[in-house]
Amino acid sequence: MTILKFTVNFPGRGYYGEEPAVPVEVLDADGAVLARTVAIPYDDQKATVDIPENNRVVYAVARLPSGEQQTRRVDIVGKVTEKVDFFTDYTSPNEWLYWSRPQLRINELSAATGSISDQERMWFRLWRWSNRVWQADKANFDHVHRESYAAQFDLKVPDNPCVLQLGSHRVPWRFVALPPGDVQVAIAPNMSTDPRAHPVRVVVGRGMPQEEIFLAYLEKGNFTAAREIADAPRTAEKMLSGKYDNPVSACIGAYFLLRTNKTDFLHDWPRNLFNDFQWLADGAVIYAAQVLKKPKPQVDQADIALRAVFERGLPVFRVGMVMLNECLQLLQGSSFRSKEREPWLSRVERYLVAEAHDGAALSFLGRSPESPDPIPVTGLLDKPRRQNIFRDRDIQRTQDKSARRLSESAGNAGRTPKTARRPRKPALTDGLRTLEAMGEPDPTVFYLPPLKK
Repeated sequence: MTILKFTVNFPGRGYYGEEPAVPVEVLDADGAVLARTVAIPYDDQKATVDIPENNRVVYAVARLPSGEQQTRRVDIVGKVTEKVDFFTDYTSPNEWLYWSRPQLRINELSAATGSISDQERMWFRLWRWSNRVWQADKANFDHVHRESYAAQFDLKVPDNPCVLQLGSHRVPWRFVALPPGDVQVAIAPNMSTDPRAHPVRVVVGRGMPQEEIFLAYLEKGNFTAAREIADAPRTAEKMLSGKYDNPVSACIGAYFLLRTNKTDFLHDWPRNLFNDFQWLADGAVIYAAQVLKKPKPQVDQADIALRAVFERGLPVFRVGMVMLNECLQLLQGSSFRSKEREPWLSRVERYLVAEAHDGAALSFLGRSPESPDPIPVTGLLDKPRRQNIFRDRDIQRTQDKSARRLSESAGNAGRTPKTARRPRKPALTDGLRTLEAMGEPDPTVFYLPPLKK
């Protein structure tokens, strides 16, 4: 019998119990799975496996949510214990970007040199939910790292719902929800070959790779990896129990327990998240989902929580918006249907249709946080323009011009020539006339600085 011990190392804030864990599969010489476990930074029983003596060689495979994978061949003949290290090699082109390795394939970024150029003139704006309206807020973007292939800045996000808006001539206007606290935001080229993919990726981190890796696997629907990381369901329960120390991490643990139907481990803690963190929309979503999963759904309590979601802004995580939609669909498709929920459901569907699909954080396209729009808009704030999605995505139109004219003629039958005119397109500004459009610098807008030569 040989005992294999697996370790991994990622930079973090060093809190005990918050160290990163990466799922590991142990395969025999024929590729059959012998065991599943995790690799963590320190020696621990849960990061070990016992290998029978009839195996002479095994292969250990560790995978990150980014898709990066490492395989180690282990000769175990005559060995009682063997330590196997993963992701100890330094692959980041810059030390400041290394934290994003679980989410970005940073070893490939050098191939995309120049993708974020000085000519891009990418801009950013922070929006804060205050008094039940979204307001552009002046943020401190002083601490900025910049290279041709990536950029990063650190933000101090208050305990208010906040979203970061970004865009450029080439990058569609997008919003990304930010968790509270000290947040790192990395901007890098999108390495996806999908023609529908956005040209850049936005990666958000809090210096806690454990919850970020866990949440990434949960978002991808890889519950096997998530269970191994969370040592489910006990670690998720522990994350939720620490709600007063780290409410965002508690929400991640609660989402996992709800997604895997481990509702017994929720206890009454979602009620605490809902009542005691009224700036956190995720707590309201979680509480609504919990009371609807009870043997006798508490519809009145769910309605109170669902109404509160829209009073608190937006969920931090995409899984929160998806779960919010599921709760509303469940109620509206049952005998508990209510006209009051119809505008709620319509609003949620608009956000889901406009999704930007950029990681575990909620992200969506649009011109303002309350106006999600699936049709991409590019350009500077004072000169927005809609993208031609047919041209940019190489989509063939299903109707030629003569067919469209025939359709329009049929639709305008019986109308006077004046009323038969095609409706005028709405203005792109939506009343958001910027100070820069009036010749003055806008203090709420930050432009990506040029490279230092």
